[in-house]
Amino acid sequence: MKVKKLKGNSQRLWKLKGKEGVALIFVIGIMLLLFIFASTLLFSFKLWEKSCYKTFAGKQAERFAEAGIENGIWELQHDKRDYDSLIDNWRKNFEGSDFDNNGDGIPDSRWIYIYGKDKEIIGRYSVLIEDESGKININVCGNLKNSFNEGFSTFEISILPDIIGEEISKNIVSFRYGKDGLPGRGGFDDNSNNDSLSKDKIDNDGDGKIDEPGEGIDEPYEFYVKKIYWDDRPYFIPEDIKLVNGIGKERYRKIKDFITTFSYDKNTTKEGKIRINLNKADFSQLYSFFKEKGYPEEQAIQISLNIIDYRDSDSIPQIKTVKGKLFIGIDKTPYLNEIDGIKEWEKFKLKSGGVLFTEKGGQFIEIFNPYPEEIDIGGWEIRGPTLLFSNLWGKIFQYSKQIYNDVINGETGIKNKDIIENIFITNVIKIPEGTKIPPFSYYTIGDTVKIGIIMIPNKTPLIIFLPIKDPPNASQYEPILGINKIFPDIIQSLNYFSKIPSSSRLFFCDKSGNIIEIADCPLDTPKTSIQKNDPRVFKWYISLPTPNMQNFIFSPWIGGFKNNNWPSSFKIKNGKFSSLGELSFIHKGRQWESIDFWKDGKDRKIIDYFTVEEDPYKPTYGRLNINTASETVLMCLPLVDKDIARRIIMARPYKDISEILGKYGNGYSEKELLNKEITKYGFDGKDNDFDGFSDCEKEKEMVFSKIINLITVRSNVFKIISTGQKVEDKNGNGKIEKEEILAEKKIVVFYDRDKGKIIYRKQM
Repeated sequence: MKVKKLKGNSQRLWKLKGKEGVALIFVIGIMLLLFIFASTLLFSFKLWEKSCYKTFAGKQAERFAEAGIENGIWELQHDKRDYDSLIDNWRKNFEGSDFDNNGDGIPDSRWIYIYGKDKEIIGRYSVLIEDESGKININVCGNLKNSFNEGFSTFEISILPDIIGEEISKNIVSFRYGKDGLPGRGGFDDNSNNDSLSKDKIDNDGDGKIDEPGEGIDEPYEFYVKKIYWDDRPYFIPEDIKLVNGIGKERYRKIKDFITTFSYDKNTTKEGKIRINLNKADFSQLYSFFKEKGYPEEQAIQISLNIIDYRDSDSIPQIKTVKGKLFIGIDKTPYLNEIDGIKEWEKFKLKSGGVLFTEKGGQFIEIFNPYPEEIDIGGWEIRGPTLLFSNLWGKIFQYSKQIYNDVINGETGIKNKDIIENIFITNVIKIPEGTKIPPFSYYTIGDTVKIGIIMIPNKTPLIIFLPIKDPPNASQYEPILGINKIFPDIIQSLNYFSKIPSSSRLFFCDKSGNIIEIADCPLDTPKTSIQKNDPRVFKWYISLPTPNMQNFIFSPWIGGFKNNNWPSSFKIKNGKFSSLGELSFIHKGRQWESIDFWKDGKDRKIIDYFTVEEDPYKPTYGRLNINTASETVLMCLPLVDKDIARRIIMARPYKDISEILGKYGNGYSEKELLNKEITKYGFDGKDNDFDGFSDCEKEKEMVFSKIINLITVRSNVFKIISTGQKVEDKNGNGKIEKEEILAEKKIVVFYDRDKGKIIYRKQM
């Protein structure tokens, strides 16, 4: 079929219509593009709006979290500084069960709501404040050797071995020591303390040996966060522990809430004063302190002297005269313990009609060593007793026998021989060189001469000297004529004896002439001796003689000791205090009474005022706050088991570290139950400290002594976790559901309250 061709106007009209169709399509295309562009733009605007709103909401959530941080800091700044505990406002004002701030799965914080101008809820925040002193400081805790605990330093606090095991605990310590695994440079005395640490009587490196030649080299103190030696590498933040071999994600999750790198304790009292260095304080400082704390003057003097003698390296007692009265410190020396200066007299009628009076037995002086080590007393002297001293011994006894025989034979014109009337007198007993007194033993000086007086009617009395050896178990014998210038009435009137130089005071001196003891002995009776109860107390009692044996008056039970454990109270270190617990060995100058912490607690008031830190002006890193530490952390302290840790927690809060001993009593208060638990090693019938004695006083304070340097009740650095949320209460029910949370921000800061600044910040 043929198509007709359009001609003329019809053809032009067709062409025009074709062009209009193209134009329409073009317009529609343009409009479609504009629509797509507009839609895209609108969608972008919507996304931008949502993004801006989300950003804005996030910023608001961040501001709310910041408000929580500021609130936490305000509470810390306005908290009392005498002690810190979990019942303080910085903790309890934020506590609740609304939100888990630290991610341990247990809700710990409450929400604090923020309202708009129309009182609608626009946001909220929750805060958790953690005390960093309630955690293990991984920079200073832990010891690779870990074989001995004196309670001297925080390296004796273990690093969570019950959670991660001993091996990984050691890995944590080794890591901070660098590639060589040793603090500082291996084999090198980095901090130049080898000389002092090798003679301070402290196990500074925790290897179970004291004052070995290398002590001070490769020991924990050569690692110091503030001054890094060699290849050591401290942990700067707790998360750094993830670098340690064996610390995976799961182990880190288990320990993250128990570790820190920020904790430190200032060596200050609850009043904010610097503590007294127990190893450096002089007599004046100690005496003033004890007087200020209410101790009687004489006791304050005696305690101060005894502290110095306990720690100094010699065995020469301190001597002070205060207001005309002499005080002598207690050092590791033997003591004059029993003196028998007056003997009974026997009367014998002579065939010649005369009468012979003689002493019944000999006099003696007993010395006692109550310490667990033998003591060398070679060359020591006792000055004061009256002795017969002559190089004519044979003639003296020969003439005495001749006089006696002449009287027996009836001769009446007898006179004292010149040699007897002019004998030489001395007042010094010298102990032979090389003499040593074994531990807990006696050294008795007996008598080799007794006086005889022959009374003949109407004649001048005749004096003779007869040989004896009494008491039979003495260690040394000397010709003792008299002690304390005390002679029986029968010879008081004889001019011969009135000329004898003697004294009422005995001086016990070492071989260099240093005074060890001065004895002002009271009168005894012919059938008794004078003796001490507690050999450290220079007070004498009259009782039955017990030469070379335990004194009849010996009564250690008045101080809580038994006959089988009293030696445990005798300790003089002649070296530095390693723990405040050693103050329990300081004698107070009364019978069997030393400084008491565990029982009556009369002396606890002094604990917070002393330290054994070398420089009290520097902080001590890593001490644990017993008011805030968890059971897991408390069990890292030496000797603290689960039972003790639980009792510590139940008896909170503690106002100062001395209260860790609880309260002695038979009741069931938390403090009394704590006392029973923390002193249990002194009541179990075992020799827990391996000194040969069970259930002694120092075992009752064994836990206390091991931890007292390692704990505190005051804190400086706190971790503040604040979570802020931007919310909208869409349904107006006053509650925020999950879908009404528009944004959430978390901020973590470590705040040093003492310095008043944030030392580390992290936003999540």
